[in-house]
Amino acid sequence: ILRKTTLLSREQIKINILNDYRIITLIHEEILQDHPVPEKKRPHLINIQEYDPDMNAQRIFSRFLELVKETGMDTQKFNYLHGLIHGDLNGMNILIDSQDIVWVIDFAFSGRGHVLRDITKLESCILYEYVQIKNEEDLSILKRMAVKLIRANHLCEILDNDILDSACGHLRFAWNSIKALRMYAGNYCQADPEPIQLVVSMLHFALRALHFRDLSDKRLPFFVAVECAKRLVETLETHRTLKPPVQKDLTSGTQRIIETMNKHLDPAQLEYEKKRYFHDIYVKESYVIDVITRDRVHIAEQTVELELIDGLSREQILSQDMDVDEMQTQRRLQKRLQALQGAMNYDKETPQTNQDEEDGHARFTTAMQVLSNQKGKAHRIVLGGAASGKSCLLRKILLSTIQEQSGSSDDVVPVLLLLIDLGRLMTKKKLNSEHDLLDIYLENVCGEGSARLAFFRKVREQKCLLILFDGLDEAGDHKIEIEKYIAKLSLSEPRITVSSRVTGFNDQVFRDFHFYQVMPLTSEMQDQIIDTRLGKRHPNLKKIKSELRKRQYTEIVRNPLMLSLLISLLSKQIEKSNEEAQDSEKKPSTQEHYTRAYLYKHAVAQLLHQSSMNKFGMRRGMDDKFIEDTTKVLASKLCYDYLKCLSFYAHSKRIRDFSPEVLTRLAGQHVKLVVYCPEQGNSQVLEQKSQQLFEMIGILQSAVFDGRCSLFAVSKVAVDTAASRKRLEKIPGPEDKDIECFNYVMRFVHLSFQEYLAGLYIVDNLQYGLDNNTFEETLKDLLYPVNSEDGILHDPWWQGVMLSMAGSMSDFLFEKFSQFLVQTSDSTGANIVLAGEMLAEIPESNFQDSASMERITENMKNGFKTYYTESNLVSALIHQSRHLQHIALTEVRRFSDPIQAAYAVVFGPGVDQSSVDASTTALANYPWYTRASAIQALAMIPEIKRDPVILGILIDFWGDESSLVRKSAVEAVKTLGAEMSNVVTHE
Repeated sequence: ILRKTTLLSREQIKINILNDYRIITLIHEEILQDHPVPEKKRPHLINIQEYDPDMNAQRIFSRFLELVKETGMDTQKFNYLHGLIHGDLNGMNILIDSQDIVWVIDFAFSGRGHVLRDITKLESCILYEYVQIKNEEDLSILKRMAVKLIRANHLCEILDNDILDSACGHLRFAWNSIKALRMYAGNYCQADPEPIQLVVSMLHFALRALHFRDLSDKRLPFFVAVECAKRLVETLETHRTLKPPVQKDLTSGTQRIIETMNKHLDPAQLEYEKKRYFHDIYVKESYVIDVITRDRVHIAEQTVELELIDGLSREQILSQDMDVDEMQTQRRLQKRLQALQGAMNYDKETPQTNQDEEDGHARFTTAMQVLSNQKGKAHRIVLGGAASGKSCLLRKILLSTIQEQSGSSDDVVPVLLLLIDLGRLMTKKKLNSEHDLLDIYLENVCGEGSARLAFFRKVREQKCLLILFDGLDEAGDHKIEIEKYIAKLSLSEPRITVSSRVTGFNDQVFRDFHFYQVMPLTSEMQDQIIDTRLGKRHPNLKKIKSELRKRQYTEIVRNPLMLSLLISLLSKQIEKSNEEAQDSEKKPSTQEHYTRAYLYKHAVAQLLHQSSMNKFGMRRGMDDKFIEDTTKVLASKLCYDYLKCLSFYAHSKRIRDFSPEVLTRLAGQHVKLVVYCPEQGNSQVLEQKSQQLFEMIGILQSAVFDGRCSLFAVSKVAVDTAASRKRLEKIPGPEDKDIECFNYVMRFVHLSFQEYLAGLYIVDNLQYGLDNNTFEETLKDLLYPVNSEDGILHDPWWQGVMLSMAGSMSDFLFEKFSQFLVQTSDSTGANIVLAGEMLAEIPESNFQDSASMERITENMKNGFKTYYTESNLVSALIHQSRHLQHIALTEVRRFSDPIQAAYAVVFGPGVDQSSVDASTTALANYPWYTRASAIQALAMIPEIKRDPVILGILIDFWGDESSLVRKSAVEAVKTLGAEMSNVVTHE
């Protein structure tokens, strides 16, 4: 609690510290006893004559109150550090379970408060409640301890006392515990280490202890209260303020505190901190929040596959790293035998894989053994597309690594760093690749001087750290510096794994890293995810699975996010259909075709305004009316148009965070866009729309910060202090308004939603250009901006935007757009490939004009012929897009020698029967889904059924590590009718 809340939420707040701790009221109630007190509290007041017979204490407190009045300290405010605190941190609220894990309970008084409140509260509990005063000697030692604490000249002062250090058991334990707490106090207030604030806090809890009914001996809290009052009187008489200047001779005190804390972490404490860290990871990272349903989903249900793509096979890596080559050989032989059995028994169903491969998680586990391998160097980059599961994968590595620990001192300790957060930290502290970014990041997260930071530094010193950098493509302006730092870090750190989109890294910087590819979900994994999400007893489970197997969903169900959206929508649709079937009067609703664009549209609407306007219809409360009005604004066309503009701007700048300044500045640009504000000549209308836009932005920010809009996440980032002060000077308000040193920024919860809305912005502008005869000019302005040499069409950063656009275009607009792509295609044919991919995103049933679909396909075929080369043909044949495959197969049939095309697919362009080396195939180095696509294309070239080399290659793929490739290879032999071939029979 201390580390993860107070340390990370500190900020300067201007307060009156005496009022904050109710000091004046407590003095009147407990010591002077001249104020009325509540009835229930009255019986527990101390007999002041018994504790203060000569009235010295009362004179001291009266003098303190006089000085407070004279100096104006009862109203004067100063800056103090405030943060999130527990509020009642005492021994009754701290539990230790059977695993020695510490739990904190009872958060009734939690909130923002003075950062020292929890420390002095726990300190007072140790002094007054934990320590039982057995004799006068104990009381004398405790008084000496209290004086030492009260008279500290600096919060970073190291507390040493030979008598207290050598005291008897329970007193020494109390002293050591309080010394540890004082180290935290110095750590908390390193920017403001003056000690009087802690004396005020001590006085508060000492005065409160005077009426504790369970505390029979109240001599110690009374003594502490008097000593605190003496120190405060001396301070006011000397400095005339409760915020005196800090002594300058202890400027290195913070470092002394940190060194002392780290020195106190002996091996047993380090092992305990390791156990706590592993427990924290297990609790926090085992679940993710489903983007749409907002349900907690166990991380094991988010499954991806990996495949090595840097030239080494997965078997080689496994063999090198873990000596399991014999096991892999046995598995491979077993797979070949099972595939052979299926090839020889065509009447039976295509054979399933062995038990290990049937489990979609088994391959992931095998890949995990590679990624979290503890032996030797392991520098790896995991690449994947949008929403492909890269972040989930790194969290799985985190969990898998801690679950496989043996408990020895050389166990590997994983740590996950979000590079978007590291980028913000670099902005805040003005860091670059020359700084130790890893240590600074850990210090920022754990807190300087914390036991957790000492633990990480020790593990790093022992070379036992597994560093997981998540989201290199989201590092923003600091990506280049972070890349340099990671490359430099790899020289000293043995285990580093980085996740990124393909566009998000510089391959020259990471040339010594192994590259992995996050693979699409297999059908087995899809079934497992559906079973776990809905439950195996779900009444519509079979219907949903059957629907997901339809051809139009073949591609999108391979993506974890798309599958999640589909499960949610299909479940609701089938339930609705069942209800309509029972109600004979209801007209059945039409079947929706869930394209990528439709799924994103539904998800954005669900997250933006919760699709909840209808549920407020029967309510009349003020809060409900406010929420209803907010929902209507967020669902308005004005809001959607603005978000499209915002998304395109952010994507063009390659940023994720939107500060309030960006939102406001973009609003001014938005009203100048003729596509969204056609009334450019009417200043009155524009002014009215501008006012509505600013009101909408305010409502949007309020909804995001209050948790009513889930489309955005919120983060706190540093801003320029001078700029903040300048901005606040213009804001009317009380003179003591806090000076902000930070700002809250918003970002889309998933980059895919930003891509979708940016695509809609392009579609809206293209449609406007089409309607106003400026289509080509608009298209070139959008797709070939001035600051881009090659345009955005084939920039991997824009790939998701391009694909999401297809499903949002009208028939005529898509026809014009695809025509532009074909006509402007270069010798590589990249534009035609893009047109084919975009066409694959639109089901044929979505075209209202069937003639338009025919014209688009014919146009693409003609364009294909103009750039046709053997290399381009192979690229089209092995492409996942079925449209491109069929176009390429048409060209194959026009070949004088179709077998040459087959050889080009298997061995690479330029290879024919005379120059082939059967031991090396280009096809074997492709990802598994490309291998499967290529084998399916080979099955449509009947001329190869008697070619022993090609058939031999197909049979070799019966033992492929991918069950889909094995199945495709067996089906290819079956389709070709090659079962009587000597090669097949021999195999």
